[in-house]
Amino acid sequence: MPSPTQDSFSVSDDNMPPSPEKLHVSSGAMQKRSSKNVVLIPQPSDDEDDPLNWPLRKKIIIFACICLAGFAGQMSPNSNQLTFVLQIPTYGKTQADLLNTVAASLAGWMAGPFLFTPFAGLVGRSSVILWSLVGTFACQIWAANMTDPDDFIPFTISRLICGLFGVIPAIVGTGYIMDMFFLHQRGKAFAIFEVLIIFAVVGGGTLGGFIAESKPWEYVFWWTLGPVGGAIILVFLFVEDTTFSRDPNVPRRAPMPKSWFPNRVATFFPGTRTQPTGRFAEF
Repeated sequence: MPSPTQDSFSVSDDNMPPSPEKLHVSSGAMQKRSSKNVVLIPQPSDDEDDPLNWPLRKKIIIFACICLAGFAGQMSPNSNQLTFVLQIPTYGKTQADLLNTVAASLAGWMAGPFLFTPFAGLVGRSSVILWSLVGTFACQIWAANMTDPDDFIPFTISRLICGLFGVIPAIVGTGYIMDMFFLHQRGKAFAIFEVLIIFAVVGGGTLGGFIAESKPWEYVFWWTLGPVGGAIILVFLFVEDTTFSRDPNVPRRAPMPKSWFPNRVATFFPGTRTQPTGRFAEF
């Protein structure tokens, strides 16, 4: 009996009435279906490296890591969204000046995808996500140490750069959903992912506000190192690049190493092996 939590493939019966999903796939006698008789869209290849063919457990682990990365990255730039007024005595600036540090984070949010997303075509999504988290982690340490009166400008710059890096996992992470899950599975995956991103936007500053009630303002940055650091570790340990083309006319990358450590090196240092030759030229 097939497991209720994992899709198993079977050949469709020509005598079965066509389902709505079947209208969206190419006509043919052989269509792979899920255990619930749903035509699989897109149709997976026979290649074991096709992310659609990965075990469901592996997909969920990677998806969970990407969700944490998106949450941790997105909540970090606005850490002082509700506590910036507490920094006025430190820097001797006006409330409007400190509000501009929050605006700098938002500016980074807006600009980051335009600057860094194209690099996914050069080094792959996994590498872009990992190193953007590392950049976010460094910016949070930078901001927490800006406690002298003359540190206002460096602090503001740290928020801008944190915004540039922090938004990337939330933007690039959706590609994993498209690559690993079939059409009928993507709705739940997108819902989970987007709810976490929304909670990060709202919850990051809110949690910082609770912390600032009993701790100095710099602690609103220190506490974020836990989730961001955890995301860095989990992404490095478990996330694999999902670049794969089922079109025989599109160039494919060379096979990735099967051993864990060589695979990690190829995926993240710097990650160019995850992409077909010439992929970056598309951008």
